[in-house]
Amino acid sequence: MRKYSVVIFDLDGTLLNTLEDLRISINYALKENEIDRNYSLDEIKYFTGNGVDMLISRAIENSNNIELHQKVKSSFRTHYMNSQYKNTIPYPGIIEVLKNLKRDNLFLGVLSNKPNSETIEIINKMFGDDLFDFVQGGIVGEPLKPNPKVINRLIEKNKFKKTDVLYIGDTDVDLEFSNNAGIDCAIVTWGFRKPEEVGKPKYFIDTAAQILDIITKI
Repeated sequence: MRKYSVVIFDLDGTLLNTLEDLRISINYALKENEIDRNYSLDEIKYFTGNGVDMLISRAIENSNNIELHQKVKSSFRTHYMNSQYKNTIPYPGIIEVLKNLKRDNLFLGVLSNKPNSETIEIINKMFGDDLFDFVQGGIVGEPLKPNPKVINRLIEKNKFKKTDVLYIGDTDVDLEFSNNAGIDCAIVTWGFRKPEEVGKPKYFIDTAAQILDIITKI
């Protein structure tokens, strides 16, 4: 018996290890705009989770210079769109798990704070266009996680029961988002935050295969 019939995933840090390509593009954008910073992987981890504008704001140390913010953001997005596949890979076992869930006719989705065009492109590139029933990133005018508006709309549109929905992410933003939506949350331990930094989700997941165990748990 399945415990959940709808599984929605975060993207960066959950399905894909995107950190090195994010780091390279951020540092490139800073250098191009004459900002003397060169961030490490560990530093970049903590800039992620709240969308591209917050990523840039943290990288330029919350400068109130709107013009500089826009220039760095433009440089970052241009560079990232042209290089985001050089080092980015799915986490071990993720593709096999997704195929298993799809074969079992679960509704699979991706909901990310990454810009929508980049989310759709990288999902299609890495996973094809037939694994997920729903893919959405950040859209101008739509609230980002942890606001639950988008997932609540998806649930209402498809007449899902919230008890049938599981959200899988890797950060405190994902846990807060799930709590705001009133759905169960699983946090992967391989992502961009340490488990002790996240809080108390319903589940912690150490390996991709454990996702299948949770789905079938009675």
